Amino acid sequence: DGQHADRQHRRRAGQGRFRRTYRRPTKAFQDGLAAGGAGLRILQLRGATAVEGGIPLTEGGRIIGAIGVSGGSSEQDGVVAAAGLAAMGR
Repeated sequence: DGQHADRQHRRRAGQGRFRRTYRRPTKAFQDGLAAGGAGLRILQLRGATAVEGGIPLTEGGRIIGAIGVSGGSSEQDGVVAAAGLAAMGR
């Protein structure tokens, strides 16, 4: 439905902002949360998206873009994002 599509769009946009700000795949934050303890501090990060599916694109040490996938399970989103990265030859 339209509401579901809108939520998916907002999630992908949030993943993009998150990757640009924190310069790491969103899976790193998902893993940190899963570990508990000090990893729970991730919940305090502004705009935190702690689900797999977001990968920053870098060139020369600078972020030039990102891949954000949403719609499947977190693991499926990560697989599709990695495939996109591989298809780009990165």
